[in-house]
Amino acid sequence: MHPVFSELPYIVLGKSRTKGQTGGQVSGYLDSTSFYSKIASSRLFIYIGFHSFYHLHFTPLEAMCMGVPVLFLYQSGLTKEALDHGVSLDLLNETGMCSSVHELQLRASSLFHNLEALEDLSRRQYALFRNVFSRTYALQQLKRFYWRIQDGLPEKSNLHVQAPFVKEEIKPLYRKPSIKTNLPVNSQPSAWKRLERSPAPRFMGRTKASSADKQKPAVMPQAC
Repeated sequence: MHPVFSELPYIVLGKSRTKGQTGGQVSGYLDSTSFYSKIASSRLFIYIGFHSFYHLHFTPLEAMCMGVPVLFLYQSGLTKEALDHGVSLDLLNETGMCSSVHELQLRASSLFHNLEALEDLSRRQYALFRNVFSRTYALQQLKRFYWRIQDGLPEKSNLHVQAPFVKEEIKPLYRKPSIKTNLPVNSQPSAWKRLERSPAPRFMGRTKASSADKQKPAVMPQAC
């Protein structure tokens, strides 16, 4: 049994990093159906993550959407995203955040057999994190990020033209106004000729993630 969660029935989704941890509690990599069935049929999801603010798996969010309450560490991407959204630490503490693995153990033990508390935690987590990770908020953050980039450029025209091309005297240093226009003296004609002869690039889009890729967040023990 896992030394921290030895008092509870649990399963580790994914492979164990410790050679001594083998047996029925470690699931190994699973196909998508089996993977999400394990989460959906669980009473509690424990997300330890990588102890980093800058790494986040989608799996705890998927568990919340399934109605499975999640306990997570302060040192996790869930915490950082919520704090950036303006959520207070007090509210996060009330909504499943733990300061240490030891606190995870204590809270898991106290919640595991309290079905009403688990249901209440699940509802409050869903209400909180659906706003933190909403599409509307993501688009707002993208817009702010875009304008920070624009504000960092030397100039910004009313037409939102990139600043290096606004001044006529420096425009030839960056691009040709037309494919038929002679190049500046300090540019490399051979490179431009290769570009002129090359076909237009094709946009390939994102490749679909394999089922194995979706199952890489395999570092969190989960109580079933």
